[in-house]
Amino acid sequence: MDFLALIIYPFISSLPELAKSCSEDKTLLIMVLVGCTLFAGFIGLLVAMAN
Repeated sequence: MDFLALIIYPFISSLPELAKSCSEDKTLLIMVLVGCTLFAGFIGLLVAMAN
């Protein structure tokens, strides 16, 4: 799980600026949500293959 934390940490540290940008631009918000969903699916797939 350290590997996962290593991937996620940069995203968490940039969340405040990203949230501020998203509140100004709804298109960016939708793109970020879609990206997060795809990323979560990809991680889920990796975890399923690892098991």
